[in-house]
Amino acid sequence: MKKRLGIIVICFVILAMLTACSRPQNSEPPVSNGSNNNEPVTDYYPPSIEGLISAIDDSDILEEGSIAITADIKREFNQMGQDYLFFFMPDVDWYNFDSTGSALHYILFTWTGEFGTFPESAPKDEAEARLRKVFAAPDNEYPKLEHKTYGKYVMFDGESYTLWPESYNDHTMIYDLVELKMNWEGNYTYYTATADEYQFDLSGYYEPGENEKYIFERANTLGLDDVSTLAKLLETGEISDAAKSRTYIIKFRIEDDDTIPMIVSVDSF
Repeated sequence: MKKRLGIIVICFVILAMLTACSRPQNSEPPVSNGSNNNEPVTDYYPPSIEGLISAIDDSDILEEGSIAITADIKREFNQMGQDYLFFFMPDVDWYNFDSTGSALHYILFTWTGEFGTFPESAPKDEAEARLRKVFAAPDNEYPKLEHKTYGKYVMFDGESYTLWPESYNDHTMIYDLVELKMNWEGNYTYYTATADEYQFDLSGYYEPGENEKYIFERANTLGLDDVSTLAKLLETGEISDAAKSRTYIIKFRIEDDDTIPMIVSVDSF
């Protein structure tokens, strides 16, 4: 009897051990935070182009999506160029930058939202997140950046980026829109803009060049200050009498009724 009881006890012990071994170590299902679990997060919001969109809505759409360029459209596009600092914008095609360093350099130049002021440093994840706020990627799928020092563009200490000590071009830029086309794909409206850039040293740091002499002469004739003269010449198209520094072809898109653009491509020459 005692022997049988002992055998029964041993069987219960073995059964308990087998049950414990077969039970998962963690029976709770894994928690998923969604497909953006590794996405860098930022509360940065790029400038709106509501004024430009409104001016386009008030204009006429010609053949093949060409938009009749009005004085309002010229003025609002130039404002977009000022807000987004086209001069410093990297050449890019669907988040494929000609230079990742130039892209990060651009983000640091636009960091404070005030031209000529720069951050002491920019955390790497924040910098990457801001790039994703400005530049579009195919199907909104962004490849991870390689975080490192990029030549003459930015320094990297393992956590943050800083600009190299350098002077920068503080000339007044005018972006004269010469062609604007639009098309629709799904929820997106795409705009392709061709614009000429003109530079003017209105600060007087350097000896006046041909563009400065032209503006000073026109300002005297019109009885306006230099900035107002530039605005007037942009409106009338006379700005093209100055020497242009380069031409941009910039493609950007707007989703639904949003007013913040995503830059698809930039080609400057």
